[in-house]
Amino acid sequence: MNKNLIKQTKVRRTFLYLSIFIFAWSTLFVSCKKDEEPLGDHDIWLPKAEFPSMPRTGAVTFTIGDKAYFGLGENIIYFSDFWEYDSTNDYWTQVEDFPGTQRKNATGFSITSKGYVGLGSYFLSRTGNSTYFKDFWIYDTATNTWSESFEFTGAARENAIAFVVNDRAFLGTGNGENDTLFNDIWEHNATTSTWLVRSILPSDRRTKAVAFVVKENGYVATGKAENYLTLNDLWQYNVAENSWDKKANFPPGSRTGAVGFSIDTLGYVGTGWDNGNIYNDFWQYNAASNLWTEMRPFEGGAIMNSYSFTIGDRGFMGMGYSYFNFWEYVP
Repeated sequence: MNKNLIKQTKVRRTFLYLSIFIFAWSTLFVSCKKDEEPLGDHDIWLPKAEFPSMPRTGAVTFTIGDKAYFGLGENIIYFSDFWEYDSTNDYWTQVEDFPGTQRKNATGFSITSKGYVGLGSYFLSRTGNSTYFKDFWIYDTATNTWSESFEFTGAARENAIAFVVNDRAFLGTGNGENDTLFNDIWEHNATTSTWLVRSILPSDRRTKAVAFVVKENGYVATGKAENYLTLNDLWQYNVAENSWDKKANFPPGSRTGAVGFSIDTLGYVGTGWDNGNIYNDFWQYNAASNLWTEMRPFEGGAIMNSYSFTIGDRGFMGMGYSYFNFWEYVP
């Protein structure tokens, strides 16, 4: 064989082997990089440990540190049990039962290491009447005990919203006796266990609204107004100035029985129902730009009157009537 031909053949083989080696090494490198920085790790829903007790509607939640607390509500019968969710270990543990009257649609919030639960209602089927509550109870995580602390100064009600800014708790809206709706806002002083009336929400009286906090402002959105009118408005409460500002409406339209929470400097609202339709959509609100962005839908399916809370940089939601499932949202 011609020596030049042999030499060319060897060169081609060397080039081929080198090309194969480079391709294989590049593939391995990219694979390793994907393992280190996986794609699709944002805007996702992750299934978590199912709630281990009876499903229910009208329950209440609050968070302290890396744990959430969930209880009360009803499903044919009323419940007084309370549960702690450990977000680090994805585990539920039953804690001390709520010692007050069993109820649904109570309101909860936390200040430092204490949880507060109050308001709500109890429907007595034999009379067809509902009793609305004004009492508040404090849960101490250190001793796993409850103590009755104070009464709410405003009217007794259920389905009220609450949010906390710099250890200052604000509560308002909801519904009470004779189908009365509210748009009042109150601030709780944890030191004196007293309530101070604040500037009212300058919009429809409503129930089943959602609330979240971004930086040092509270936000109230959606809900159900008089004559079963559902709402899509968003309002910002400036704590320092005790004033309200109208913000961009919730884009998909009116909604009630939705969920709302915040992660870092962004708010999130989704699910709920309107005019017989139940939704699983999920939206992000950027307070800096006053813009909404549609995110990945809630993977637990269409749901209303669910429960949500934030721990660290993750959101959690789920559960409800005939629904055990519980999900974590990674923004």
